[in-house]
Amino acid sequence: MIKWLRLVILILCVNLQVQAQFNSVNYSIQAHQDDWQLFWSSRVITAMSVANSKMVFITLTAGDASSGINAYGGGGPFYLSRETGSMFASKFAADLTTGTAPLDLPVVTTVTINSHTITKYVYKNTVNYFLRLPDGEKNGSGFTNNHDQSLLRLRGVAPNPLPNPNWWYSIPAINVIGNTSAAPLSGPPLLTYTWDQLVATVKAIINLERIPGTQSWVFTADERTVAPYNFDDHTDHIAASYVAQQAVTTFPALNWVGLDGYLAYTTSTLPVNLSKTQIENASILFGLEVLGMTEERYHNDYLPDAGHLAWLPNDTYNTRRPMPFPNVYAPPF
Repeated sequence: MIKWLRLVILILCVNLQVQAQFNSVNYSIQAHQDDWQLFWSSRVITAMSVANSKMVFITLTAGDASSGINAYGGGGPFYLSRETGSMFASKFAADLTTGTAPLDLPVVTTVTINSHTITKYVYKNTVNYFLRLPDGEKNGSGFTNNHDQSLLRLRGVAPNPLPNPNWWYSIPAINVIGNTSAAPLSGPPLLTYTWDQLVATVKAIINLERIPGTQSWVFTADERTVAPYNFDDHTDHIAASYVAQQAVTTFPALNWVGLDGYLAYTTSTLPVNLSKTQIENASILFGLEVLGMTEERYHNDYLPDAGHLAWLPNDTYNTRRPMPFPNVYAPPF
C-alpha cells in the first residue's frame, strides 16, 4: 500500500513539474495531419512564441485516404507516414519558437483518456494527440476499405445538397482504423467512439493539458459551409470544428477557452495576407509534413499539381467563440 501511494505521489509530482514549465496553453484541433500547417500556421507560431507557452495539437483522423493501416505502393502504412511528417512539423515549430537546441526525437506514449486509447507525442513546448479515426472522403461518404465510416456520418447530419441521395446514412459509432471487422461499427470499446464520446474525449484532453488560472484559444476550421466561409470544403474539416466547439461549450462549459475558426480550401481564392517570413514558415512546416510521406515513397503533396501550395499565403479566421470572461491572460495576437 505504501509503495502504491509513493508511486501515485511520484506520478503527480512529475506531472506538476511538467505543467510548471508553462504559463499558458493553446490548442489546435484539426481533422488531418496537415491542416494546421496549411490553414493557420501563422497563428500557431505566434502563440508558441509567447514565453513559456505550450501548444497542444489534437488530430482526429488518420488522413489515410482509404488505405486504413495498409501501405499502397509506399514503404509503410500511409497514415503513419503522415503522422511522422506532422511530428517533423511540430518539432520544427518547437525548435523555432523556443530558440533552444534541437533535441532528438519526440517522446511517444500510448495513453488512456476518457476510456479511449490514444497515441501521444511530447516535444519541448508541443503535445500531439492522434486519434486515428478513418478519413471520411471530401463529401463524407467514407471509403469502402474503411466500411464507409466518416465523421460526417458519425455526427448524423446529412450534407445539403446531397451529392447522391442514395448514399446518405448515419452511423452510431466509428472505429480507430485497423479495428473495424464489420460495417459500420465493431471493435474494442477503447478504439470505438460515438459522437458524444469523441466530443467528451477531446474535452478531456483540453482539461488534462490546461494551465489553471489562465485562458486559452482553440484554433480549428470554421464550421460554416456557405460563402464566403468554408463552402465546398472537406467534411472532415467541418466535423472537426463541431467537435472542437461542442467540447468547449457542452456542460460544464470551458469558460476559459475562446475559439477561432479558420477558412480552409477557399483561401486559395483570397489575396496574400501573410508576411514573407510567415509564408516561409508555412512552407517549411508543410514541407516537413510531406517529408514524412516522401520518406516512405508516397506522392509528394508539395508539388504544384497537388494544389496545396495555393493555401499557404493566406490565414483567415473568424472568432466563433469569444473569451467569455475578462482576460486574465491576453496573448499578444
